Amino acid sequence: MRRALRLVKALCALLGLLMLVVSLTPLVPLAASRLAVDWYQGDADVLVVLGGSMLVDGTGPQASLGYDSYLRCTYAVWNLQQYRYTYVIISGPDGLAEAMANFLAWRGAKPERLLIENAARTTSENAQFVKNILDRQGGLPPHPKIAILTSDYHTRRAQLVFRHVGMPVRVIPVPDAGKAGQSIRLRWNAFLEEMEEIVKFAFYKLSGKM
Repeated sequence: MRRALRLVKALCALLGLLMLVVSLTPLVPLAASRLAVDWYQGDADVLVVLGGSMLVDGTGPQASLGYDSYLRCTYAVWNLQQYRYTYVIISGPDGLAEAMANFLAWRGAKPERLLIENAARTTSENAQFVKNILDRQGGLPPHPKIAILTSDYHTRRAQLVFRHVGMPVRVIPVPDAGKAGQSIRLRWNAFLEEMEEIVKFAFYKLSGKM
């Protein structure tokens, strides 16, 4: 009984320490900066926008976008206003890609240049299914220049996975966790996203997916 009580006290102390570190230090934005890569700015033949979450999963293309998907769309619009892309591929399942495409079209993207990939549920599927679209898409050079846009904490794994399937992509990180880490109210959610990403990175590495 005493051993169990000591264990509970130790766990509570560790949890308290973790709360202090996450809440009062720059751990979250620092982790986001370490996970983010490339920060590409410029023209490309193809812009790939990776889907994140929906406000309510499975509610189709008319549903509201989750925070990360909304942020990615917003940054995609800014990039489309500044740089030239022949095509934009939006990748995400269950109506997410369509909802994001509607957002981009509403903000001025040309609908005929928007390509939908609506089956991928993982980053490895994002990469493979986008590659399948590009392999049969006309109007592109033999080795198109591709930029992928996703949240900062996701960019390192996404780039490695896309390269693993033969797509030497550049990366446009969206400062998702980096911005959330500046707010005490949003910091914990960003921290959990980063911890989940680190676990996924290790799993992809061990399973040979990147």
